[in-house]
Amino acid sequence: MTHLAYLGNEVHLFTDHFGQNTTKPDPSISLAPITKERLASIKAQAAGRRVFITEHKTAQEITYSKGTYTVVFSDGSLAKSSHQPILATDFAPSFNQIAGAELFEKDQHGLPLVTEQDESTRYQHCFLIGPSLRHGETIFCYIYKFRQRFAPIIREIAQREKLPIDKHGLAFYQTNQMYLDDLSCCQVNCDC
Repeated sequence: MTHLAYLGNEVHLFTDHFGQNTTKPDPSISLAPITKERLASIKAQAAGRRVFITEHKTAQEITYSKGTYTVVFSDGSLAKSSHQPILATDFAPSFNQIAGAELFEKDQHGLPLVTEQDESTRYQHCFLIGPSLRHGETIFCYIYKFRQRFAPIIREIAQREKLPIDKHGLAFYQTNQMYLDDLSCCQVNCDC
């Protein structure tokens, strides 16, 4: 959005919620710090006058006719553009859309229950990785967040199978912030 405005484009963002004013530090719920900085920077410049954010809108349909795209929202309102809309759906939890969902017990929100090792509470040796992963209030919906759980799961499997663990390989992941085994850092203030 900000890059399009910097390039001289008028940008209209329609969203059910933008997360700009939430006090939660997790960018899964609110804007990431870098996005907040970019948005504040662009608003302070002339390009900021080309950015329009409309909340409480959910797109239901997009049609194209005679050179015009029309977005129909759930409240019946419309947005029209000669440019093709960009549909950004974020990393919404997709647990109920994958094969194998029955391998996991679900919490009151329909999300999978896992152990501290991201393992199914129903079936041993069945691990979950991806945007549906939750640990309490910690959400792993962004790809760089759930990737941080790959190496700890691999280590867990290697230990169970009594396979040698490459300590240099683990150190590489840790040094590059791609090894998250201490979830307490995500509870209060997320590094993302």
